[in-house]
Amino acid sequence: MTGNVLQKMNQIRSFDQSFANPIIDGHVSDQDIRHISDSLSRSGHLQWSKIPRIYLVLHAIGQLQVITMFIENEISDLWFPFTERTLPIAFKDQNARTQFLDTQRNIISATLDFENGTKHYHFSSSTNVPLVKLSELGRGHFGFVDRVRSEVSFREYARKLIPRGPNFRKNKTILKDFENELGNLKKLSHGHIVQLVGSYTDPQFVGILVSPIADCNLKEYIETTFEPTMLRTFFGCLAVAVRFLHEMFVRHKDIKPQNILVYKDRVLLADFGISLDWSEIGHSTTSGPTTKTARYCALEVANYTSRNSSSDIWSLGCVFLEMWTVLCGFPVEALIRHLTETGTGSSYYHMNKEGINSWCESTWTDTFESRGPLQWIRNMMLEEKDSRWSAAALADQIQDYSEETSIGYVGYCCDTAVGSPETVATDFNAHEYHPSHSTIPESSDAQVGTASSTISDLGLAHVQLDDLNSSLTAIHSKQHHSAVRRAESSSTQRKHSKKRVKAPEPRI
Repeated sequence: MTGNVLQKMNQIRSFDQSFANPIIDGHVSDQDIRHISDSLSRSGHLQWSKIPRIYLVLHAIGQLQVITMFIENEISDLWFPFTERTLPIAFKDQNARTQFLDTQRNIISATLDFENGTKHYHFSSSTNVPLVKLSELGRGHFGFVDRVRSEVSFREYARKLIPRGPNFRKNKTILKDFENELGNLKKLSHGHIVQLVGSYTDPQFVGILVSPIADCNLKEYIETTFEPTMLRTFFGCLAVAVRFLHEMFVRHKDIKPQNILVYKDRVLLADFGISLDWSEIGHSTTSGPTTKTARYCALEVANYTSRNSSSDIWSLGCVFLEMWTVLCGFPVEALIRHLTETGTGSSYYHMNKEGINSWCESTWTDTFESRGPLQWIRNMMLEEKDSRWSAAALADQIQDYSEETSIGYVGYCCDTAVGSPETVATDFNAHEYHPSHSTIPESSDAQVGTASSTISDLGLAHVQLDDLNSSLTAIHSKQHHSAVRRAESSSTQRKHSKKRVKAPEPRI
């Protein structure tokens, strides 16, 4: 795009006598929007800087004095495109409303829809991605996870950032795993699964935005200070989450404490990079080499033999074993040390059945409280995969035991005894309502040089209106709530059979 923002906005402001159509020669780019937002922030107008598109439209039509009306109604740039119905009622000047609706077309871009999770975006440069890195949350063999803030909504998300391969073969593998994780996240909407916000590729990276930003993963949680009452509820909630996965024909394939997140009082399954969607092939059984985590994988996975969704149950059983270990007052390190000193001496669960059995017998007394978890774990970690409980049977068993003992092994969110939905779609960011509109047009993300005069010409260096002074001092810094909203639709609640599996308590 050529010319500076001032020239374009002056063109936008030039209407014909009927105010029907703006006379324009160009489009304000995302790069321009960022410059305006930064300038507003530097000039002390933090609230204005969070709605730069609304600011530009109001400035162009000479209605900047009503910007506080948008702020006080918590209207953001995500509301674009507006319609006559969705403009604030208090914005009464009909001519100004018409001008606003006509002018908005010049600041609408594809990135306004970036956080809806429905479309994948491609950026010609990493500098054009509308995200600001705030901190690094972790890293692994796949890449990085960092905390980012959107330049559109100013919300914060976790971003999984994966470097693209240095050659065709490596890049193809990375993109295949990326597409797999993205496809599974798109079809999985559940209160105990991380929520997809958006995805993109640029020449250097592929990125997935998810919500919420977890407090920690389960490994960190059980190795530090944990709340026993809350940890107990994770048994039922994780069983319900895995049941949902399998009902959706998805196998996770890498369940382990590091891939389970803790956010406030909620536990979340994450990292679907190697998961399998078997809805197209009709069955969950596969064979051959696969990516795995040796300590938590089932024997059939380690041996590259035929495996199915019951392999997830084994892995979840390993997680349950560690959870119950710490609830009994022992650190996970004590369990691992015991395994290395007994049986085969291996700390891989599938390779040391004797070590696991002796650990259970020596540390867990046959008490009223421990019978349930011990039975669950034993029926999940059976060597014969077809003998293991299904996720549905496991969830039922935990629900029954929780009701019989009045010990909370199921979170309120998943407890069928209190009438809560078993499948909970959660908006962790509590996105404010904005109407669904027609498709937003694509825009170029070409680099733009902004003239030094733009800031002063647009009134950004000393944005000051006499009749706004008193209003600006009254603007409160309204934080966006991250409260959890549950979509409780009785029509989508699943009806599960009440047939309970009354299996013996076999040795592992």
